[in-house]
Amino acid sequence: VGELTVIEEFGGTTTAVAYQPDGTQVAGGDQLGNLVLVQTTSGQAVGVFVGHSAQISGLAFSPDGTLLASASYDSTVRIWSASTGAQVATLQGHTDQVWDVAFSPDGLLIASAGKDGTIRVWDAISGAQRAVLQGHTDWVADVNFSLDGQRLASASGDGTARLWSVANGETLRVLQGHAGWVSSASFSPDGTRLATSGQDGTVRLWNTTTGQQVATVTGHTAAVRGVVFSPDGSLLASAGWDATLRLWDSVSGQQLALIGGHTDILNSVAFSPFGDSLATASNDNTVRVWAIGGTPRPYVTATPTVAPPTPTVQPSVTPRFTSTPRPEGFPTNTAATIQVAEQVFQNGRMFWIRHTRQIWVMVNAEDDPTGGEWFCYNDTFQEGEAETDPSLVPPESDAELVQPRRGFGKLWREREGLMDELGWAITPEFELDSSYTYIAGGYMDEGTYVPGPGEHRITTLGGESISFFEQDINGDCLGGTWRMTAQ
Repeated sequence: VGELTVIEEFGGTTTAVAYQPDGTQVAGGDQLGNLVLVQTTSGQAVGVFVGHSAQISGLAFSPDGTLLASASYDSTVRIWSASTGAQVATLQGHTDQVWDVAFSPDGLLIASAGKDGTIRVWDAISGAQRAVLQGHTDWVADVNFSLDGQRLASASGDGTARLWSVANGETLRVLQGHAGWVSSASFSPDGTRLATSGQDGTVRLWNTTTGQQVATVTGHTAAVRGVVFSPDGSLLASAGWDATLRLWDSVSGQQLALIGGHTDILNSVAFSPFGDSLATASNDNTVRVWAIGGTPRPYVTATPTVAPPTPTVQPSVTPRFTSTPRPEGFPTNTAATIQVAEQVFQNGRMFWIRHTRQIWVMVNAEDDPTGGEWFCYNDTFQEGEAETDPSLVPPESDAELVQPRRGFGKLWREREGLMDELGWAITPEFELDSSYTYIAGGYMDEGTYVPGPGEHRITTLGGESISFFEQDINGDCLGGTWRMTAQ
């Protein structure tokens, strides 16, 4: 391991670091709220994001690299365009400092961790808060998604790490073993192990299926602030308050390298997407990039998309973004292809949205089959549960009626009044890739876009387009009304 680049473009202690998914750039944040984007190989700063009023404590790029999320002690999460520096959205809901932020692997959800002891899950497209996960009894320092997007891991001041179900927000495992607070929790790429670090100076490895601790890795002489697996899962990197970066064999726990260079405690560590370099943030006001086994593969240097403006604040680099970036207006429409399941009923239909594991229920209006009310429920069906109720039989007068199965069936049977409102299914359940569009709502507040209820559009198996208009919690999550918008 050798030092590749030292980045000294910060006004204070560097507290967070994250790699862009193509590996060309690193984002770093400091205690003054400065957020700087730099090229990994040259260390040249190419942008400054200004907007936070307090320390930046967590950073995450979206999987496609187009967005950057930042968590701050100002109690907000902010979403930025990684190419223009424009602030796209401000996520507000935490009642105290926000300490970490993470994108789901499909880029459709954002999770944030706060000093208020909660984890909050947000819709990355609309900015709407989807869930509040509660269970920790002290601050939450770290949150990460598993690569399959089905679980969250969190680390807390209550001395535990937790595994959570993304689908329903339930605690799956409570991991206890550290002496003192737990600072970070990182999934192995295959999701079978979790690495945690803590105040006791150890890194611990856990079986995510059983919740059993399988190894304790020791060597740091002070608290360990961050730990992360390499992309291939073979290595662990840990950042310590003893001012060292250490590399470990993730199976045996053997220390492979002890890297000095920083002159003060380390606060954050990140592997490059290819596993050939590491970035660290430290109280010595620098971000450092380290080559593993030689110089990292040659990257294509990103070209700024806009000319550098004249800054109105005093940064230590010339930014390519304006110093007070604000969107011109609402975000542009977001288009994607999502996986859904669809089933038509006598008086409506159900959609299962794979990436959120939500069931959207459309109930037809009495006098208008092209519109009605939209309910949103979490899918609570678990493998092994009964898929149908044999005691429920369709009316003899219509042999073509179908009892819904699995998640649709469980919701239809157990949610009071839903069976009567929807009637019986008139088609089987079909899986499909649906064209999806989100049209943002909200408003502008002194040049900043504040998210609000918007409109989802999805395409049915028959090619119809249905608009779902967000209004308020309707069931378990945000719902409202629906309207058939095209045939």
